[in-house]
Amino acid sequence: EWSASLPCNVQLALAVLAQRADATSPWAPFLSSWPSEPPPLPKNMEPAQLAEAQDMRFEADVDGDYFWAAEQYAAVVEAAACGS
Repeated sequence: EWSASLPCNVQLALAVLAQRADATSPWAPFLSSWPSEPPPLPKNMEPAQLAEAQDMRFEADVDGDYFWAAEQYAAVVEAAACGS
């Protein structure tokens, strides 16, 4: 309920995290099949790796996505604080 004001994809991510943390979840077998570590984010790649894309729009999108994710994290923290 506290996350209802957040974007649907953020709500989905929170639901997955909650299910992943619950070893008794009916989703546990499926979620345990996922890699324990996510693939590297473009923000964590070396400049040469990003340059391989040879697409300035890609690099701009990476920067925008990083800041969007940071904003969503802040919104999650705020919503959780207000909802508890």
